[in-house]
Amino acid sequence: MKKRKLNLLVSGISVVLAVQTPVMVLAESLEGTEQQIVQEEVVETEVLETEEDIPEEILEGTGEEIVTGTEEEILPGTEGEEEQVLTGTSDITHAGNSAVQEALDRAESYLQATVTSPIVDTNAGEWSVMGMARAGHLTDSAKGNYLANLYMKLDETGGVLHKVKYTEYSRVVMALSSIGVDPSNVNGYNLLKPLAEYDKVIWQGINGTIFALIALDTGIYEIPVREGDGTQTTRELLIQEILSKELPGGGWTLQGSVADPDITAMAIQGLASYKGRADVSAALNRGIDKLASMQDADGGYSSNYISGNGTAVKNLESTAQVVIALSAVDVSLLEQERFVKNGKTLLDEILRFQKADGSFEHIKGGGTDGMATDQGTLALVAWSRAMNEQTSLYDMTDVTGQSQGTESPEKVEAFRKKLEELPKQVTLAEKEQVYNLKIELEQMKAFEEKESFRNFLEEKSAEIERQEKEVEALDERIWNEIHPLKITLEKKETVEELYSIYKSLPEQNKSFVTRSKDLEMAKQIITKLEKGILGKEIFENAKNSRKDYVHEGKGYTIRIKGKKVGVPADMNAAVQIHQDGKSLEFTIMQEGKLPGEVELTIPCDLNDGIYVLSSGQREEQWCGVSDGKAVCDVSSGGTYTLRRGEMDFEDETEPLAGVYKEEKQQSSGKKQSARRSTSVRKKTSVKPVTTNIVEAKVKDGVVKKSEFEAVKGTEKNLRVKGEIGKDKPYTLTVYGKDIKKARDMKVGIQEGSDYEKDIRKLAEDPYMFSFEETGDFPGEMQVELTTGQKDGEYLLLKYNEKERKAEYIQKVTVKDEKTKFIVKTGGDYFFAKRVKTKSVDELEQEEKAAEKKDVEQITTEKKEIPETTEEKESAEETFSQKSDQKNTIFVVLAGVLVVLGSVVGGCIWYFRKKRQ
Repeated sequence: MKKRKLNLLVSGISVVLAVQTPVMVLAESLEGTEQQIVQEEVVETEVLETEEDIPEEILEGTGEEIVTGTEEEILPGTEGEEEQVLTGTSDITHAGNSAVQEALDRAESYLQATVTSPIVDTNAGEWSVMGMARAGHLTDSAKGNYLANLYMKLDETGGVLHKVKYTEYSRVVMALSSIGVDPSNVNGYNLLKPLAEYDKVIWQGINGTIFALIALDTGIYEIPVREGDGTQTTRELLIQEILSKELPGGGWTLQGSVADPDITAMAIQGLASYKGRADVSAALNRGIDKLASMQDADGGYSSNYISGNGTAVKNLESTAQVVIALSAVDVSLLEQERFVKNGKTLLDEILRFQKADGSFEHIKGGGTDGMATDQGTLALVAWSRAMNEQTSLYDMTDVTGQSQGTESPEKVEAFRKKLEELPKQVTLAEKEQVYNLKIELEQMKAFEEKESFRNFLEEKSAEIERQEKEVEALDERIWNEIHPLKITLEKKETVEELYSIYKSLPEQNKSFVTRSKDLEMAKQIITKLEKGILGKEIFENAKNSRKDYVHEGKGYTIRIKGKKVGVPADMNAAVQIHQDGKSLEFTIMQEGKLPGEVELTIPCDLNDGIYVLSSGQREEQWCGVSDGKAVCDVSSGGTYTLRRGEMDFEDETEPLAGVYKEEKQQSSGKKQSARRSTSVRKKTSVKPVTTNIVEAKVKDGVVKKSEFEAVKGTEKNLRVKGEIGKDKPYTLTVYGKDIKKARDMKVGIQEGSDYEKDIRKLAEDPYMFSFEETGDFPGEMQVELTTGQKDGEYLLLKYNEKERKAEYIQKVTVKDEKTKFIVKTGGDYFFAKRVKTKSVDELEQEEKAAEKKDVEQITTEKKEIPETTEEKESAEETFSQKSDQKNTIFVVLAGVLVVLGSVVGGCIWYFRKKRQ
């Protein structure tokens, strides 16, 4: 019988296991039908610029990887047009060494593919523009994108590219010349003007002098008259400055007394246009001889400036600069015997550094480098132009001297319609549209109304700029004048004024106020305070920051303790008070439990001492009265009474300020005993000490438990010193009475965070640091930290790795690169100016939702396109497959139900038989 029952049970299990197989097969078949569309994630960041006062800049590569451009943007008015190369530079023929020409073609293709939106910078910027433009490979879209980026840069900086590095102006002037744009009027700025300030031009070093001369000669520009005091730049002054820096025996250097191939070559490039002068010709000959003597056995060059320790390093850029120089003076020099070493030429050496994709390496084996790619390309372009008897690389009069011609009436009329489509009252929403129109206008040929169109757009730009300043000023005031935990009725006028300014903005501009939510919150808090309500927003701010908020009522003060907030909610702030000299009675008008424990301070005429706080017949706690103020903690609404405690040792106690908590005892005798021991501890704690600071001993990055126990409960401070990095000291200080639980503690602080990727999604340009101790500290720690940040106010936040979000701690002020704050737990922290309040998960979900929306839109667009016969057959086949899948699901589900019914029936039969 037992065997029969066992067989029945085994058979039931076997059936269930058998059913698993078709279900698993079905799951696999369904999984194969799922499609996923993965889109490239684009993260936008706002970069805070730091000004570096670098007196001398050498134009060699820095080992950084090339910065690839963004997707090509089609400028308004160019839709449907084929990409055009710059007029007058597209007729370079293959000449001379075919291998060199092929290398040039590969380099140009690489730049076209990777630098589609050149920026105002050394990498992926002006050198790339010149490299493509001078070979006839700069597309209209790349040119337009560069001008857009330059216009934006000039607007953001008020036309100031750099305060001390005037090579910034020289480089931009050279790039503009290469694309035929007048540098004296770019978005309303004359970029030749700074080069008129001779003292500032030469302050940067000889390279500043060289490239100012080259820039001015690219279009034979007239040097503007400088404003204010100082020396007026002239070409003669620049030439004489370069000649005066020549070293004995020939050649030039950035610093020191040994000729450098890069600076020597650059000096020759600057002086090449004046080789007809005797003094210049002699210096050029000495410089060329020096370059020939410095060439190595492979036909290349090394520079002392790359290693940083004075050791010469073989590199591409040094050779490239020599090729540019010799091509400017006489291209035949490249083939002269003195520049051929062991059968290897300068061009052979350059090709050795080129990779298969057309890019160049800074040093062999170092990988693609942006600066090396730009300079290697420029060198090959310089050679090619010289071989084809065109103007030299930096003689751009072939472009700047061309006549623009006249624009067609059709294009002028099309552009006029675009201007008419602009709103009469522009807002910040039209900023990009106006920028694109300005750039499109600058690229158009001459026509009668061009200047009036330009003035019209300038007026629109000026209005947009005014609105930008208005929004920025409002944002700044919100930041400076509204502190999340200091919004009281005293701030009513300020909040209402700011809110009035906000409401007066055009509707489209309100979205550009980055701190509008802070202002809306402040307005809500003020509205509730006027009604006698402490708003939910106050409790949320206190809880998130773990800091207190103080509300001054009529005859009382409520302190909302950030660390004690539970669930944020509105709270009735009214408190009714009655006192008779012996006791104090007050009623908190809020019903039920408060959003969190609050500290209540009431001025009173009670004598100083210890009192019992009761609610009804229940004792809540002991409270202190000191200097005519009663202070107590409450967590619920209702009526409370404060009476003198009945203690037989009252005279022995010290006046107690604040709140003292005592464990409840089962009998009055035990309670009295507890009070006595409390009094003794209180008196002991105020004994005088000889010193207030105790320096902690740190071993292997740890302060032992015994160090904390030695000061626990005393008025001494235990201090720990360390360094977060070079010249970045920090100090941790804990007050003896704040020590809750003595234990070993790791006391190291490190820059950076393991969660850097997440933090950078939450904040822009954060300064991150982490405590080696990850849990609670023995007590609250005062941290004094050197951050290296600019002076100003920042937000201090803690990264919550579980919720993947930032927790606001407090506002901090950095002064002289130092700041001070208090924390009670370790972990990862960061400072930032602006922070997203959402979690990383929420941000990623939003990104996925946006991606899904894009996919749905693409799918909808596809459905709207008429199907071809093949597509229709494919769709019918897919429908058939889905129908088969549905049928399969129904069959399997039916089978499962039958089997389950059989198993259940068998179990019921089995247990009934068992009872029998």
